[in-house]
Parts: sequence; C-alpha cells; structure tokens
Amino acid sequence: MLKLPPKGSENFELITVSLHDDPKYAALSYLWGDPEDQEIITVQGHKVKVTKNLAAALSRLRRGQSSLETEYLWADAICIDQTNHAERSQQVQLMGRIYSSAVVVYSWVGPNDYTLAFKTLATLARLVRERAGEKQSPNNATFQLEWLRQHPDLCDAKDEAGGNPWQSVCKLAAEKYWKRIWVFQEVALARRLCLLSSGDTILGLHHGAEQTKFYISESLEIHRRQFSLECAWARKYCKAPSAGATGGTARLLWLGTGPLRYPAESD
Repeated sequence: MLKLPPKGSENFELITVSLHDDPKYAALSYLWGDPEDQEIITVQGHKVKVTKNLAAALSRLRRGQSSLETEYLWADAICIDQTNHAERSQQVQLMGRIYSSAVVVYSWVGPNDYTLAFKTLATLARLVRERAGEKQSPNNATFQLEWLRQHPDLCDAKDEAGGNPWQSVCKLAAEKYWKRIWVFQEVALARRLCLLSSGDTILGLHHGAEQTKFYISESLEIHRRQFSLECAWARKYCKAPSAGATGGTARLLWLGTGPLRYPAESD
C-alpha cells in the first residue's frame, strides 16, 4: 500500500499488508496515460517516475487529504513492482479482491474539471430517485425523461462560467478513461465509488437496491431503443449534442448515484 505523505512532506511510504487482516485502504482507478509523459515523486526517499496522469491523481487526492477516509492507497503502478513479472502476475489475480475490499474506490476520470458534469448527474439522480420512489427497485424504474421538462434549470441554465450541463456530461462520457479495459471491474466491484477530476467537487456513487441506476454506454445494446428516445428528447428540449458525442464510453456501466460531497479546501 501507498501511504500518503503528511502535510509538509512530499515523501510517500510503501507498506506491506495482507488482505486477510482486512486493512482499511482506498483503491485508485485511473488511466495510466502516455508512458513517455512522466513526472517524479518521492517514495521511501527515492525518486520514482510515474505517468503525469497518475501524478495528477495523487496530487488531487492530497489536496483534499483531510477529508479522505484513509491515508492508505492502492495504486497499481507504484504498489506492484512493474519489473517483476511474477509479482505482476500474482497481483493481477488479486485485483478483484483488492477493489472489492477497499473502503472506497477513487475513480480519476482525468485532469479536466468536471464539477458541472458531477453536479448535473447528482441532480438528475436525485430527481430520478424522487420520481421512482425510495422503496422501488431501480431495476423496475422506467427512466423516462419527459418529466424533466419541469426542470429547465437542468436544460437551459448555464453555470457561472457559462458552461452547458449536458455538454459537460457528454464530455465526461467521452473521456479516454472509460475505454480502459479494467474500468468495468474496478467500478462494478467498488463498495463505494467516488469520481474525481481536477475540480473540488467529488461525485459519490453507491451500489445497492435502493439506488437509481444510470446507464452509460457507447453502443447501449441493451437499452438502445430507450436511449435513442431519451437522446431525441434531450436534443429537443435541452439543446444537448447528438448521441454520438458520448462515444467515448466503451461498456455498459450501472452506477447508483449518491450525494455530492464537498471536501475541505487545500490543507
């Protein structure tokens, strides 16, 4: 495990733990990024090269470190000796347990600021839950968007910077992160999932029978007809981009959306 440095230090620590001891840790889900685009961090007093995207994710977590549930983090590029093929093979076999045992999985979608997209999804989730009823199984809840005409703030309103909510969600869905082959497992196995970007807002996602499910997919083979109707509605009433704008998402993901959490300012 990687132990985040305390305030005033830049030195990460590595510790060895056993999953049998039920350690309290977070796991990081992220896109490695360009292996040639690297930054240097300090681990155990040694300079270690990591990809720029991983360095950005670690920096974001440290920025809100006081609000994190644990200072221990699993990040595969650092926690696995990448030069040791036997260790890599062994750890890959444990990936399922690693992500399902973490108290929270932090999903670093990339260095762009998706504050508006997170807020839009959280608002949608709240409205869908209210409409479906807290006791109704989300599997039986019909995700129909016509009622959203009553909420023009989701469709026409701009944020303070003039951003469009639907365009921000489409941009989030088009991130390269969603094309990563391991994302489905890491997201699906998480006890709790928190989406992170460079902004201060964290989108908390929860699995469970009481939570509304969102479907995001490039092909949407299962819900293609329904999704086409929803996209047509969004284009008509919300001035949203065409469905093709969400083409970055490679697999069907179902995420029960919980409340937004606002971490403390930089420590």
